[in-house]
Amino acid sequence: MLKTSGNVRRAVRVGVAVASVAALLVAGSSGSAGAVSDRARASAAPPLTAKEIQHYLQPRPGLHGSPPVAIARQIAASRGAHALGNMTYHGGAVMRTANNSVPIFWLPTTVQDGSSATVESGYAALIQRYFQDVGGSGLYQVNTQYYQTINGPQEFIMNSSGFLQAIVDTSPYPAAGPGCAGVGVDCLDDAQLTAKISAVLAAHPSLPQDLSTEYFVFTAPHESSCDGPTFCFKSDTADATNFAFCAYHSSFFNGANRIVYANMPYDAVVTPGVGCTTLSSFPNAQDGDIELSTTSHEQMESTTDPSSPAAWYFLDNGGEIGDLCAYNYGALNLDGGLANEQWNGHFYALQQEWSNADSGCSQGTGTSGPPNDSFANRQVILPPGGTTNGSNVGATKEGGEPNHAGNSGGASVWYVWVPGVSGTVTVDTCTSSFDTTLGVYTGTAVSALTTVASNDDSNNCAAASQQSSLTFFANYGSQYRIAVDGFDSGSGAATGSIVLHTTGPGGAAPGKPTIDGVTSGDGWINVAFSPPSSSGGSPIGGYSVVTSTGSFVTVPAGDRRAVLATANGVSTTATVQAVNLGGPGPSSTASAATTPTAGSVNITTAYNASDNTRLLKNATYFASTSQDAQRISVGVIAFIAGLVGSPVLTPIAPPVTAGPNSYTTPWSTVDQGALVTVMRQYGVTPSEAQYFCVQLVGFLLAFGGH
Repeated sequence: MLKTSGNVRRAVRVGVAVASVAALLVAGSSGSAGAVSDRARASAAPPLTAKEIQHYLQPRPGLHGSPPVAIARQIAASRGAHALGNMTYHGGAVMRTANNSVPIFWLPTTVQDGSSATVESGYAALIQRYFQDVGGSGLYQVNTQYYQTINGPQEFIMNSSGFLQAIVDTSPYPAAGPGCAGVGVDCLDDAQLTAKISAVLAAHPSLPQDLSTEYFVFTAPHESSCDGPTFCFKSDTADATNFAFCAYHSSFFNGANRIVYANMPYDAVVTPGVGCTTLSSFPNAQDGDIELSTTSHEQMESTTDPSSPAAWYFLDNGGEIGDLCAYNYGALNLDGGLANEQWNGHFYALQQEWSNADSGCSQGTGTSGPPNDSFANRQVILPPGGTTNGSNVGATKEGGEPNHAGNSGGASVWYVWVPGVSGTVTVDTCTSSFDTTLGVYTGTAVSALTTVASNDDSNNCAAASQQSSLTFFANYGSQYRIAVDGFDSGSGAATGSIVLHTTGPGGAAPGKPTIDGVTSGDGWINVAFSPPSSSGGSPIGGYSVVTSTGSFVTVPAGDRRAVLATANGVSTTATVQAVNLGGPGPSSTASAATTPTAGSVNITTAYNASDNTRLLKNATYFASTSQDAQRISVGVIAFIAGLVGSPVLTPIAPPVTAGPNSYTTPWSTVDQGALVTVMRQYGVTPSEAQYFCVQLVGFLLAFGGH
């Protein structure tokens, strides 16, 4: 158990333990001391499939977990096989104007079994201080490169976060909910947490219920938490079985209002390596500092992907802005090597967040001007380009920054753009409100840039225009840094509203896929689709499939079907969206409605006399026994299961023969479940799967010349 004292105020200043997970695999992310070697990581963390990664990062639609150390290492070791570049946008809302925080400290003096639940001294005060400091910080600044388009144009997240009110609740915990089955009596499930939030809102009707507010529920030491028996935070244990998260965020409806919330267990009371930190020294207090890094993780992810439909995540597995940077603290070079952030004179040790602008993890930098004032916080322009609105009011010029178009300027803002394909690019500020200068560069440091093109005044905008326009040849995959500054005529740089037009070389997003059909069963919907007629300016990288009930899944470019979990008894439609380097294309026309229903056909009881006759006949063709035919059919399905990542069937025992012309088999529930899972990939029912199994053996025998 990591926790050694309830009143630790400052740890001894010793070296940092293992501090980087995702940075091992992400080129360009900031390094950290003490990283695990590739060989050690590979032996300790077996790779996960994309489906397994999604289980940990998003076990159900709209719920996003922060993985513990052991799982984060596995995800980092596995991601190379599944990744599709940076995070992509999927059409949903972000917390654009603010993420104002309401911490709910649900901290009774004991847990359900009567054990004491003493919280570290100053724990709640430290968390509250973080919420007061984070708004306007460099770390929160990383969020400002992400946007929404729900109202039409791109609307970028603002560097705005505030502390609204702390709720302290010492009422006892209820008996463990059904979602905690098998974990123990000291446990709360998700339904109990959302019920507590609803009760707080009823008691405090002035609290906002909108997409600018997040409710964080902090629970006591020794209290576990689950959203179902396979997705749990397990306190006081070294048992990693089903230990799947250190925290998670999600949303729910309180009446007609969608509430964004985070489940924040007491992360310090777990075993190092299994649990929720890789640090051994802390700038403030051990328990509170461990909790703060997870809190920051959830807050940034909620800001960029708060609810369904989804906003920003990685196409391969549903991971969000914090997941690939979990336990990556970057440079711990403050407060004697204990901290990486200093806000308002306060030190923090917080994980980094994913920056599309850097294609890696970033701590960001502070700024009092526009979000993209500094080169490090350049705003991302996605291919193929388009119109980006902004301002240089309050912007500054950095040390070592070049004079754009030969003018000293002094109020520059920065952008970065990566073309989807090679070709000629035009960038202009023609409809901006002030006298601009414009520069395009390559390079990774503001003091060591190579000029690609620059312009002060361009007649391409208008005769005698004071706005700028330039053209250059862009190479596919290169990162071009774009600076917009105000012309300095001797009295300071001009400032005003920026309208930046970027016209790319055909780097278009893909077209609209076509849905070919949908089927459904017990808790699932199967969507078959065809690719769009146009892949756009670059190859399709994958598909995002979304249901009207909020489920979504991403599938590789070669797939033509997707299976999504969804509720029974609800009429459901689906749409499909293709994504390439030009970004996501338009969604398909919605599918026909289908209603998943409970219940399934048991293959053993559905195995009728006709099936038996065909199987025996096929066995005769092959000069084999009925048992051999059974083994062939099971083997074929197992092979298909392996191809699609489903469980392999268990070996079967010799069949039970009731007579010379009848045949049955001890088909297990594992066989049944695996076969049904496999055949869902093909949109058929369990009874149809049974028929397929028998007929496939006949086909294989005929193919062999029998």
